Amino acid sequence: MKVKEVKRTFFFRDFKPLAWVTAFIFLVMAFLPTSDSIPGKATDKILHGAGFYLLVLFFSEGYGWRKKWIFFLFAAGWGLLMEGIQAAIPWRDASLSDLAMNAFGAFLALLTPRSIFDILVRLAASLFYVGKIPLAPATFASAVTLILYYISPFESSFLILVLPFLYIAGIWISSYCEDIWGPDAHAIVVDEVVGVLVTVLFHGKNPFVLGLGFLFFRFFDIRKPFYIRYAEKLPAGFGVMTDDLFAGILGNIALTLVLVVDKLFF
Repeated sequence: MKVKEVKRTFFFRDFKPLAWVTAFIFLVMAFLPTSDSIPGKATDKILHGAGFYLLVLFFSEGYGWRKKWIFFLFAAGWGLLMEGIQAAIPWRDASLSDLAMNAFGAFLALLTPRSIFDILVRLAASLFYVGKIPLAPATFASAVTLILYYISPFESSFLILVLPFLYIAGIWISSYCEDIWGPDAHAIVVDEVVGVLVTVLFHGKNPFVLGLGFLFFRFFDIRKPFYIRYAEKLPAGFGVMTDDLFAGILGNIALTLVLVVDKLFF
């Protein structure tokens, strides 16, 4: 890789920005009204723990794994700040159990070696190695994503909360794995995960609608009309993720038009 290219892509290979963006996203979510898109208290607690687990790992990768205990303390304090905010605003309630799960997730990260982080990033980038399938890995990844979404307890409104994080995290995850598997390697399918979920956003979990969304997304992802292909030239993981994001947006527009016509005339 040329020196100019290294300088241009270094930002997306340094996990410091992702760590701070993740912390900021969690803080913003503390201000949002409680959503019914996360079913059950157990699921909510698991998401709290998982979120702070990733937060500590991102900071550790960005600033150094020997300082991990500092990031554990920071994450515990950040969780305390969030619960303090929720206690102060009228539309949220503070929760000791949420605070405990935040600290527990951060503590698990404290016990996690960097080798496990490397495995987790590869699993996320390849959708648990679906991307390693030799034939049409992007198509398989899109289909598996929709199947998992369909059988999950989460509704479409949950995607509104999680997709911004998945897109941003995907930029750094795919950049990380490009250094392992090569530029925009076929094994990297986290972009397909985000793209196909954007396609079906706001449209519920009807199997027919999901199937139609799958077809629209794969069409726009493969054909890349309206200069989508130029997004691939963006640096590192930013290009990997953004062209599929645009394909997902076009797929969602097409899916919406079809459903509107079907409702009006059939």
